[in-house]
Amino acid sequence: MRNLTIAMIIAAFIMAASPVSAKGDAGTGLKYSWASRSIEGEFWGMAQGDIDRDGTVDTVLMERGRLRVGVLGAKRFEQAFECSWPTAAKAARVYLFDVDGDGDLEAALSAVEEGRPSSLVLDVDVASGACSEIVSRARFSLRVIDDPAEGPRLVGQGWSGAQFFSGAVREITLRKGSLKGGAKLNLPRNTKLYQFCLLPEIDGRPAVALLKGYSHLEVRRNVRGRKWKRVWRSGQNLGGSSNVLPAEQRDVLDQAEGEFAVFDIAPATVGDLVYSIRSDMPAREVIGAKPYVRGGEAVGFEPDAALGFTESWRTQWLPGAIVDFSMSSGDAQKNALTVLMQEDVSAFGKSMQAKILGFELPPPALEPKAE
Repeated sequence: MRNLTIAMIIAAFIMAASPVSAKGDAGTGLKYSWASRSIEGEFWGMAQGDIDRDGTVDTVLMERGRLRVGVLGAKRFEQAFECSWPTAAKAARVYLFDVDGDGDLEAALSAVEEGRPSSLVLDVDVASGACSEIVSRARFSLRVIDDPAEGPRLVGQGWSGAQFFSGAVREITLRKGSLKGGAKLNLPRNTKLYQFCLLPEIDGRPAVALLKGYSHLEVRRNVRGRKWKRVWRSGQNLGGSSNVLPAEQRDVLDQAEGEFAVFDIAPATVGDLVYSIRSDMPAREVIGAKPYVRGGEAVGFEPDAALGFTESWRTQWLPGAIVDFSMSSGDAQKNALTVLMQEDVSAFGKSMQAKILGFELPPPALEPKAE
């Protein structure tokens, strides 16, 4: 009885400490136009693309130890097959990218094994309903970014004894069956792999959007070399993630520390527009190093000549944890947002159900730039 009372006091304190004053109202904001039925499972990533070039957009949902491949039907995720991998690596992020240059998309998974990066590349054969391993235990954390000038690029960041995300973010290529690090990306100093997205140039200079954890979203313009200037900052904190995995870190005395690597949801772009999520995060140090999320929303910003950027839209408040999103675009009238969320996430239990929501985004207020 005493333990139950203590748990109730802690729960009440967490509820009081969460920043609910800035939380949106479920009845306001951009409403979703499509919703799946609840999907049994604990999901941490989603990727969408035409894997085998048959004209159908495939949806890949990622659990810690397997992928589930299917399509979004009228009311649900229609699973075609699932596959796992032979290593003990726990997956944290998934992307679809033509890693081997054969024209088809492969699944690039950023994963962790024994506290270190242990990423994989899987060939996903939709016709046979099977996956085969192309690369395993790569010592990079992986991500696919959208470069306004070059299109999608596979990039990664290494690991060191002191930090899980360590060193420069580099272009990653497949050579002789292994992933190799190439040229460094020109980014603001100490930028981590899941903290940025590339923007179209500002005044003829490279630009990025930065979101370092649960913090303000910033837009920075390169001035020269490695010097960057902040040109805009959001008025409220964005970001926040419940996607964490144990990351063994060692200090100079070779003492291991049981810490966590946080796989944030990086901001994204479609054209000149910048998108991000905002999670309802607890106050710092309330429940220790592993955060939980009770709800969230997605927010879009567009360029403004006077203010730098201004909010274009935000979704309704979504109960649960947003764990990933996917952007697609046709013409300016048909931008779409797909959100994967875990339902009913709390401090004292794990959700084993997820839902996918689809939003049709309003066109930007600005006229599209002439080609």
